Amino acid sequence: SIVFDKTLIATGVRHRRLAVPGADLDGIHYLRTIAEADSLRLAAARASEAVVVGMGFIASGAVVYALFFRGRPA
Repeated sequence: SIVFDKTLIATGVRHRRLAVPGADLDGIHYLRTIAEADSLRLAAARASEAVVVGMGFIASGAVVYALFFRGRPA
């Protein structure tokens, strides 16, 4: 185990927006803030499928797992 008094998760200043046609369409979600997480959670509840693009290995795995756990193929 690792013992520590405090921890800091430094995720960076801002995420990169997709620079492709259609990146501003409804259904495109970013995951950086609590509000974005809430929006993504609501969209996932209505979606039948999802595509996860970007993020680091652990973060993308967590999102795919969360979607799969809710019965959504990703």
